[in-house]
Amino acid sequence: MDTLQNMKAFLVTAQTGSFSEAARKLGVATSVVTKRVKQLEGHLTTRLLDRSTRRVSLTETGEKYLPKISSLVTDSDELRAGILTSSGEMEGHIRLMAPFSST
Repeated sequence: MDTLQNMKAFLVTAQTGSFSEAARKLGVATSVVTKRVKQLEGHLTTRLLDRSTRRVSLTETGEKYLPKISSLVTDSDELRAGILTSSGEMEGHIRLMAPFSST
C-alpha cells in the first residue's frame, strides 16, 4: 500500500467532490481512486468521506484530517521536487586558488 498515493487520492477527491473528477486530475481510473481512498480509510480505521450517488462529502473526521493530509502531501511534493532539481546540479560556492603570473 502506497500511503502517500492514497493520501493524494483522498485530497484530490475531497477538493473536487468527485471520484471521477479526481481520477481525471490524477490521470488514473476512477476505480483506482476509489480503491486508494478505501485503503487509506482502512489504514486509519475510520471513514473520511460520505458517498452518495451524486456527490462525495467529507465526514467530520475527514474535515479534521484534510488540512494535515494536505500539508503532508505538499511537503512531500516539495521535497521530491527539490531532490529532482538539485540531484544533477552543483550548488554552493567554489573557491579557486591558482598561481599568479606577471608576464
